[in-house]
Amino acid sequence: MSLIKDNKHRLVGQIYQDDIYLGSCIPFSINKKNYILTSGHVIYGENFEKTVDCDTSFSIKTNSKEFNLIGANIITTKEQSEKYEVLIFKLEPIDISLNDFIELKFCSLIKNPLMHNENYFIWHPQLDSTISPIPVMTFSGEGKSYDYEVTVAKDTLTNYYNGSYGASAFKGISGSGLFIEYDNEIYLSGVLCALPKSIALATITVQKTDVIQELIGDISFTDSSIMNEDKNIISKVIQECINNTDDSTLEEWLSSNHKEAHNIERKLTSLYSIHDLPDEIKRTVLNLLNGKRILEDWRINKNIIYKKYEEANYSASQETMKFNTPSSMEAQKEFRSLIKSHKELLKESFDEVEGFKIGVSERNIIANRDISQWLAICNLNFTLDNKNES
Repeated sequence: MSLIKDNKHRLVGQIYQDDIYLGSCIPFSINKKNYILTSGHVIYGENFEKTVDCDTSFSIKTNSKEFNLIGANIITTKEQSEKYEVLIFKLEPIDISLNDFIELKFCSLIKNPLMHNENYFIWHPQLDSTISPIPVMTFSGEGKSYDYEVTVAKDTLTNYYNGSYGASAFKGISGSGLFIEYDNEIYLSGVLCALPKSIALATITVQKTDVIQELIGDISFTDSSIMNEDKNIISKVIQECINNTDDSTLEEWLSSNHKEAHNIERKLTSLYSIHDLPDEIKRTVLNLLNGKRILEDWRINKNIIYKKYEEANYSASQETMKFNTPSSMEAQKEFRSLIKSHKELLKESFDEVEGFKIGVSERNIIANRDISQWLAICNLNFTLDNKNES
């Protein structure tokens, strides 16, 4: 169950002027006050060439309702709307019932790659009757002072009916919101302001919501680092890593990484029976894929932890990892001992860092990832006395 998907009709609206469709908007309520949020250029034009007077009229369609606003309802100046690329209407109580707008909270941009599958754009394109939740794939980086970039699946931005792509295919979704669900509430983390024009890109420019706190003042704003550190979210994402890494994902990795796959199979043959080998190969690749996601999170959000990890991993990789044993049983003992010592090394390294606590689940995933990586790239090797394998 997703609060965002269940409330998608309440999270997006459309703005018209003289029956001309301008773009999308985000209707929301704060402290019993109703607002309409959109991108600045939706109202003032791509180059902010338009003039809006106090009596300029606009029509807003949202959640199966329609109501009228005028320029006097805009609480951001043209200069602010151009600088921040956001524009806010404030509604009078008589305009619409409080029950029609959803109470939103706001948060800073989400850099944590583990949380991207919790982020959704809510789109209602001009020529589409469907309101669609669009998941975010990755955080691409910060742009100017007030925006950042995210990517979506490339197919998302293609209109297969007419062959158009990006901005030309999805007119009217500027002003849509990027939302995340956290602690049973919906947060707005960005406002869509630009789509790619090239088919080679799937990058969307999003305005930060930090500025809305400055423009409205009494909003509830949360630093996303709190979400990043939340143990419940980490646990949930770890479980999703496991659930989402299915057989097709594993087969794709094995077919795309022939050398590494060969190394893994060759070395695990010295450790396990033919009967157990397929499951152990699967487990090794699973460890690689899940650990990669955790490491990317550390690199972006916990750089001091990431640096400590790199130091520990480098130190461990310098140790001798070539084992000559008389049997598979003895090789497995050496293998388990290596895993145990590496987990202890990581724990000691992370315990030295004040202000961060790395849970056992995260630490174990990284330790298993490192062992799997060593198997894949030849640092770690087992030779049985009664075999000719190296």
